[in-house]
Amino acid sequence: MVFCIHLLQIVVIILAFAITSVTPISGRAGLIQWVDNVISIYSVFKSWQTREQLAQLSAVGPGNTKHSVHPPVPRPSDMFYGKIIPALKEKGIRRVISRRDWPHEVKRKVLLDLMKEVPRHLLHQELWCASEGYKAFNSKLKRYSGSVAAMSVVGHILGLGDRHLDNILIDFCTGDIVHIDYNVCFDKGQRLKIPEIVPFRLTQMIEAALGLTGVEGSFRANCEAIVGVLRKNKDILLMLLEVFVWDPLVEWTRGDFHDDAAIGGEERKGMELAVSLSLFASRVQEIRVPLQEHHDQLLTTLPAVEYALERFTDVLNQYELASAFFYRADQERSNLILHETSAKSLVAEATCNSEKIRASFEIQAREFSQAKSVVVEKAQEATTWMEQHGRIIDALRSNFISEICAHINLSNLGEALSLTSAVVVAGVPLTVVPEPTQAQCHDIDREVSHLIAELNDGLSSAITVLQTYSLALQRILPLNYLTTSAVHGWAQVLQLSANALSS
Repeated sequence: MVFCIHLLQIVVIILAFAITSVTPISGRAGLIQWVDNVISIYSVFKSWQTREQLAQLSAVGPGNTKHSVHPPVPRPSDMFYGKIIPALKEKGIRRVISRRDWPHEVKRKVLLDLMKEVPRHLLHQELWCASEGYKAFNSKLKRYSGSVAAMSVVGHILGLGDRHLDNILIDFCTGDIVHIDYNVCFDKGQRLKIPEIVPFRLTQMIEAALGLTGVEGSFRANCEAIVGVLRKNKDILLMLLEVFVWDPLVEWTRGDFHDDAAIGGEERKGMELAVSLSLFASRVQEIRVPLQEHHDQLLTTLPAVEYALERFTDVLNQYELASAFFYRADQERSNLILHETSAKSLVAEATCNSEKIRASFEIQAREFSQAKSVVVEKAQEATTWMEQHGRIIDALRSNFISEICAHINLSNLGEALSLTSAVVVAGVPLTVVPEPTQAQCHDIDREVSHLIAELNDGLSSAITVLQTYSLALQRILPLNYLTTSAVHGWAQVLQLSANALSS
């Protein structure tokens, strides 16, 4: 087994995978390095069985299971025989000594039934649950696929057997698969009572954890790459394997292919036990004197040890007191920190509220200033309108319309605007002006005279309407109309508001 481990180490070094150190202590035993963060796949399966059993018991209800004893989780062998025995009885087989006589279709049916009871994606889900996110999960799947491919190919070449779930470990931190127990190698499993005929273990749970592509994705690429690396380094492998050709182990050279598990029997065990007892007796005889010396030394040092333990107890008590004081001080410090944090939050909240109030005050101040400007502007507009309205009413009440009629005289405007008269006034004889131009001038003079007549009529009509409106105002409007009108009141209100806002 130790030689096989060394061989696997060299192969794994070639393939750039993590290795563990091995220290041989005899021809049949050795110390293997402890591997951290790994758990057997059977433990994962066992945990799933426990969860399923608890879920079933919870579904039944707490009242039915309060005083009942939970049944033990069935072992894989119990599950297998619990299905194979009824299946054999259905076929009329009551008692069979060897598995070789079991019908193939019965074993296949039992296998398919057991596969249906176990979820395919159990290992895949465990890897997902142990990942921080998709990136870590994808990295673990790649490591998982590479390690499964490496151990499958290398195990097949070395004839590694006995690959049950307790001998296959998984590291959920990295996704690596770690195999242990290399005792059944060089196709030794084919010579057992029930031969192992599969090249390596690739069951539905292991295959489903490879991802969506299964064996046709990175697993196949890794297997091909590993086979290529092994072929390139075949000289190294053949050199290592040549050792077993010239110095074969006893268990690998026996001729009995079906009773290999019982080689040696009770006689060999008795011989080994006798040799071991003899070696043990001689070793005890050798160390008897040192043991007596150590015993005497132990008796002499016991009082010092007792005194040291008493001092240690005192120190431990003092340490406990100091720890209690420290714990109280830490609690008080935590309370002070909480109070400080609360005070800071209150100060921050007050500062935020003051900032909000100041901003709101500035906005209100701007709005107030704008409103004040609008009020002053509207007050000025109302005052101006009242002044203009008062002047117009006074003009209408007085004889201002007759004065307008006296000043407006459009009778002589046609002569002043005549083009023909302008030519004569300029001293230009009419004979010099072409006849078409004279005709155009006469036409323009007629149009201007017509427009002046229409303007004169319009002004006369407007004056007549103004006189009628003036008479109506004199009869209807009171003399204090301006001071009693609503506009005058609004003007006074706006002026008072503007004065109040200014003060």
